[in-house]
Amino acid sequence: MRLWLVIMHLSTWGSASRAADGCHHVFLDAGANIGMHTQFLFEPEKYPRATYPRDVFDPWFGRERDPRTTCSFGFEPNPTHQHRHEKLQRAYAATGRRYAFFMVGLGATVSNITFYRNNAISGGRRHYSWGFGTTCRDGRCHDNVSVPVIDFAAWIEKEVIGRSIPARPATMRPRVILKMDIETAEFAVIPRMIAKDTFCRSIDYATIEWHPHMTPIKVHTDRGTTTLDSHVEALAVQNTLEALIDGRSGEVNCHTNFTHGDFDDESYSIGSRARHP
Repeated sequence: MRLWLVIMHLSTWGSASRAADGCHHVFLDAGANIGMHTQFLFEPEKYPRATYPRDVFDPWFGRERDPRTTCSFGFEPNPTHQHRHEKLQRAYAATGRRYAFFMVGLGATVSNITFYRNNAISGGRRHYSWGFGTTCRDGRCHDNVSVPVIDFAAWIEKEVIGRSIPARPATMRPRVILKMDIETAEFAVIPRMIAKDTFCRSIDYATIEWHPHMTPIKVHTDRGTTTLDSHVEALAVQNTLEALIDGRSGEVNCHTNFTHGDFDDESYSIGSRARHP
């Protein structure tokens, strides 16, 4: 998909000046895979074993959240999942729920990056291509696709911060939740978000899954590409970034809360347990 087509696709909300205008609560699913977390948000009763609704959505958005003004934005670069996300988007729109899917990678700058399918590892297609990423790890390096990448911090600044909030009464103040599981791209995205103060300015709660074990890790920024060659090196960078964002979250003018580690709820992500609305 050419970059200009992606930019057109990002204008999902018609004439709204910001994508999140009219959204009381916003869920950002960075690394959406097949979109299960959006289904947990809008249809928690169908997924009783899922922990994310109970541990994240209910405490931060409220159990009585209004589905008409609670919005979800899913970002997933794997074209294998495009059709499923488009079906989810249409199904939720028909019932007045707002879900927008963007088939893009997330980064620190606008670009195009080669992604490798890596279907010979991580369960392959049975696990919905969990190995899909920017490093060839299964030896089948010819099985790749060029994917447009957006500056995630800039997108949040433009489309979420300063959004218009619905006037109707709500039980909880407006909040933004970020779930990040982007298969090593966090090493580029998070420093950019720290530099632009994106967390403190816009994110109320974030769950971040790190991937320091997936070396070598290519980190693409506007200054070029660097490589984290070893697990030890990547883990040191992770610890530094965690300390920076945790330190800011304790400041008076920053209300962001973080959970680091494997907090991605994959209880319904394999095989027939993943269903459409």
